[in-house]
Amino acid sequence: MDLFSLFVDIVEYLVDSYKRHLEWDSYCLTAEKIKEYIMVVEEKCRVKGICDETMRVIC
Repeated sequence: MDLFSLFVDIVEYLVDSYKRHLEWDSYCLTAEKIKEYIMVVEEKCRVKGICDETMRVIC
C-alpha cells in the first residue's frame, strides 16, 4: 500500500465516522455569522481572528 492510498483510506474512515459533524449548518454558519464570531474572538481573546479559504487563527 502506498502513502496516497493510506491517506485516502484514513480520510474515508474519518468522513464515515464523523459525517454528521461535517455537515454544513447554513443557518448558523453564514458568512456574516462567521465574521461576527471572528469579531467576538478578537475582542475577547485580544488576538487577530483570520478566516479565509486557507487559514483560520483563533485563540
